Amino acid sequence: MADKKSKLPDLNELGSMAGKLFKDIKNSVTDIVKDYKEKREVGEEEKAKAPETPAAPKAKPAAPKAKPAEPTKAEPKAEKPVEQKPVPMPEAKPETGETKDKE
Repeated sequence: MADKKSKLPDLNELGSMAGKLFKDIKNSVTDIVKDYKEKREVGEEEKAKAPETPAAPKAKPAAPKAKPAEPTKAEPKAEKPVEQKPVPMPEAKPETGETKDKE
């Protein structure tokens, strides 16, 4: 059989194509950033040159709210310990085969 030549580019061609692509992308990005910076500088200069007109008087900030007075803490009275009485449990009745749904 005859050797078929590959239709894919060899490594050197691939490297040169990738280099050109990334070089073009880098140039495009630097141009975009440069234009952006120039436009911002022009915008800031226009704002600085614009005569400042007196703005409407600003409302005075509200006075800080006074904290409500804390209630005075009286000395806690000594409380008697509460005795816990055991709760009587009802005796369990043996279950019969009947259900309790009839109630």
